[in-house]
Amino acid sequence: MTLLLQNSTGFHYCGGSIINDLWVVTAAHCPVSHPQYNTQTDVNDIALIKLSSPATLNDRVSPVCLAASSDVFNGGERCVTTGWGYTNAATLASPDKLQQVSLPLLTNTQCQRYFGSKIQASMICAGASGASSCMTTFLTEL
Repeated sequence: MTLLLQNSTGFHYCGGSIINDLWVVTAAHCPVSHPQYNTQTDVNDIALIKLSSPATLNDRVSPVCLAASSDVFNGGERCVTTGWGYTNAATLASPDKLQQVSLPLLTNTQCQRYFGSKIQASMICAGASGASSCMTTFLTEL
């Protein structure tokens, strides 16, 4: 399950994913920074949000699947990503519905061709043909 983070004016600024009934995972640059988050390299760009009360999990609301630390992700394998990011580079319009795209995983070497030294061994890189979970990332990074 993915959720949308908005400020008090309704401005969408980030998304997050439910990992259990009390916790949501999102990017550190969204609500609260990870103590070791580096804005220059994006290392540790992760944050946890504890819900004030447990989410009601059911057949329509369920936690996302998390990888095991022993899982290996090889270039060329397919992954699915979701997001509420901009879908139109010209208008910077956000969608009304959660977007989903299937992308090929890239090796870190392939990804470093685009992003340089920002790509660390702890990161997973995916993308093709301008598709991304957030158009903002695509626009600012390439």
